[in-house]
Amino acid sequence: MSNGEKVHPVKIEDYEGNGTCSACGREGLRWIVTLSDDTRVGVECSAKVCGWRPTRKVYAWTADFVPVAEYRYAEVTFVLWHHKRGNATNTTRNGHLVTVGGALREWARNGWLPDDN
Repeated sequence: MSNGEKVHPVKIEDYEGNGTCSACGREGLRWIVTLSDDTRVGVECSAKVCGWRPTRKVYAWTADFVPVAEYRYAEVTFVLWHHKRGNATNTTRNGHLVTVGGALREWARNGWLPDDN
């Protein structure tokens, strides 16, 4: 980030082999970490860039989900995930899973959903 703030992970997505790391330039990556300054890096480079390298256990579940909404407050970013083939919803906070199932109701109650949801 240009204002000197430390970047943090926002979400980890399955790019199905089409991802590119902005830190090292590698292409053909499956797993990409999006950071709070909107840069995208491979999971291997995330430790160098933001000081955290997620383990596969942390992000493997995202292969079946897509991010549908984000809510940012200060240096915290929440992401709402929707299952690709079902109605399940999860929430992550700075890349870490915090809610499994039923997240859509919580997002609606908090007023975090965009107008098109």
